Amino acid sequence: MKVFGKYEIAEDAEGAANEVFRGRDQILQREAFIKVFSTQGMANQVKQRLYKDVESAAKLTHPNIATVYNFGEQDNSIYVAMEELDGESLRQFVDQQRFSTLEAKIQFMVEVCDGLAFAHANEVIHRGVKPTNIFVLKSGRPKILDFATASAINQRSSSNGSNGTEYLAPEQLQGQKGDARSDIYSACVVFFELLTYKTPSADKDHNPEGDRFPLITELNPLLPQKLASVIAKGLSGNIANRYQTITDLAADLRKASVEVFNLSAKLAKEVVELRSEVLNSRSKLETGADEDKAQLAGIDLSVVDRINPEIAGTVTSKLHYLQLVELHEQANAALKALSELTAKTQPAIEPPTDATTNPEKQAPSIEDKVSEITLATKIGDVRDILALAQEIQDHKKQWFETIPSGDSSIETVESACRNALDTAVQILQSRIHGAVTRGDLAAAQEDFRQVEQICAIDAHYDGLSMQISDEIRELAQRQERAEPRKRLPSTDRVSGTPKVCPSCGKSNAAEAVFCESCSTRLAGASASRRLTTVAPTQAKARIVQQQTRGQDSQGVGFKTLLLVGAGVALLLLAGVVGYFLFRG
Repeated sequence: MKVFGKYEIAEDAEGAANEVFRGRDQILQREAFIKVFSTQGMANQVKQRLYKDVESAAKLTHPNIATVYNFGEQDNSIYVAMEELDGESLRQFVDQQRFSTLEAKIQFMVEVCDGLAFAHANEVIHRGVKPTNIFVLKSGRPKILDFATASAINQRSSSNGSNGTEYLAPEQLQGQKGDARSDIYSACVVFFELLTYKTPSADKDHNPEGDRFPLITELNPLLPQKLASVIAKGLSGNIANRYQTITDLAADLRKASVEVFNLSAKLAKEVVELRSEVLNSRSKLETGADEDKAQLAGIDLSVVDRINPEIAGTVTSKLHYLQLVELHEQANAALKALSELTAKTQPAIEPPTDATTNPEKQAPSIEDKVSEITLATKIGDVRDILALAQEIQDHKKQWFETIPSGDSSIETVESACRNALDTAVQILQSRIHGAVTRGDLAAAQEDFRQVEQICAIDAHYDGLSMQISDEIRELAQRQERAEPRKRLPSTDRVSGTPKVCPSCGKSNAAEAVFCESCSTRLAGASASRRLTTVAPTQAKARIVQQQTRGQDSQGVGFKTLLLVGAGVALLLLAGVVGYFLFRG
């Protein structure tokens, strides 16, 4: 059994190079991964730099970086001991196409960027990012391996033409050491392969001025254009046109993730609407002649069964962007086929004769409205919730007339409507509270108008509306009281002849309302809200206060004078007595 330092290898490691083995720390009795690669023919200068890089990498502690325990050299090999990981390499995941959703892939890419960003912030560059150096834990979290050691291995690989050079940046292939932007390039090559299951086809000479890779949307048109632009920028052959920091790349990937989520929500709503249209078209043909039914059997309508009307509730857990795109295309194709068949058979179908069979005058199905308002609730779209809730209220009467007594459909739609309105109220209440806290009266009033719309639909919320109204009114009053205390710009002040106080005769500014000395109200003073004013009762109180303060100060001065005089007299008396005693 092979031993490297204090680590005992549990597998046969004879003659192995550039391999990872499971081992055990014989001192601390803990499991570890042991990376072993040959140093035969490696220059001493390269070895010294490698040791320094491994030492720096060993200081990195991050959820997306494999922790290095120890390293050393033995038998013309360098070994690096790192934490034991439970999972498989990204290479195996990509080869087996085991990532199920686009959302999971983007999240994975963001976490890889976070790990690299932490390393770059600590002045550690990987210089060898590729699928074999990224480990996928069973939880789906990535762990980046081989910091520092990848650089030495890449130098040997590029010199002998072995595999892995397709992930290196153009500047590295030209013999340069590379920097953080080289990691960005390599990471984007990995992301390209993760999204398309193909490596970018590069020119042999790696022209540094050309963006020689196709867009990921050229290989998979279903992928979002925003994501394609992000990957293309990271793969720029010209280092100046590339992302300059990995944090910028991560930020744009997060924006792309938000866009994918928004597109998924939109697609979910459209897919539910398409399902309703397909069902309506099918029902028209099913009531037609036998010939129409036979033709209908030739159209694949299985997509209807794969679309759950409650799809909105599964957007973030089961159904995702690419599945929704596929369902959308299939539903569109089915609807198109039904429309073409309907156009051919339309003369054979009798036109509607009364309002109950006219689709334009029929109320929408309860099932559809429940699905739509549930979707709006999940998304948190207040405007859609209000519009759908109002539409449900408008059609209630028609539903009551057509639904037999005892049917629970009305209760279902009312429950969905109440839940949606509760959600909308919570959202609006939170936004109004935030607006009041920051003093944004206009925003608070705008959101309150939507609260009033909710009250018009359901009077259940009237009490809460009054509380919110009082909160906004208090904000308006606070701002109104605070307005006079604001100092006006010099160009906005009132100009004119100085005012003379009739009581004390002191001259005051033209815009003054009360005398600055005695607080007497000045003649011709305006009660403008723009000027700081003092009420007459306050002016009288101020005069009394000043008079009292003057009387108190006079009393204190007289007492002080008496005390000083008494002290001087005592000193004179003591001097006279001492003189006579001395003479005697």
